[in-house]
Amino acid sequence: MSRSLPIAAPVERVFDHWTRLERLPEILTNVRRVKRIGDRRSLWDVDVAGRQIVWEAEEVERIPHKTLRWVSTWGAEHRGCVGFTRLDDGGTRLDVEIEIRPRNLLERLGVWLGPVGSALSEDLSRFARFVEAHDPDSDPG
Repeated sequence: MSRSLPIAAPVERVFDHWTRLERLPEILTNVRRVKRIGDRRSLWDVDVAGRQIVWEAEEVERIPHKTLRWVSTWGAEHRGCVGFTRLDDGGTRLDVEIEIRPRNLLERLGVWLGPVGSALSEDLSRFARFVEAHDPDSDPG
């Protein structure tokens, strides 16, 4: 699944907010908890349509202010990429692509993917509004 949206904030600010993993639950309502467990690993606990989904992610590529890529190493099988593109107006286009490997027949039929896509869209819109209103250099933490 892919989502893209413009954010009226500089690419550096958007990237900085996205990489403050432990603070994402304050912004993204479907993310219960994110805990760093190393330089490139993190543990995620997410609620989608009343269903708890947990996984460990490993960052496999980081190009500051351009790209973040990860793969799950445990739990919900998926991989993803976030792209940060500087726009001519000084804003940023955020491109999120997540590939989920269904674990059972219902997920294969797409019953589960609908709520996941909706939750992702809602949370990305929340993220955009938050980033537009908050400069990480002036925020504690």
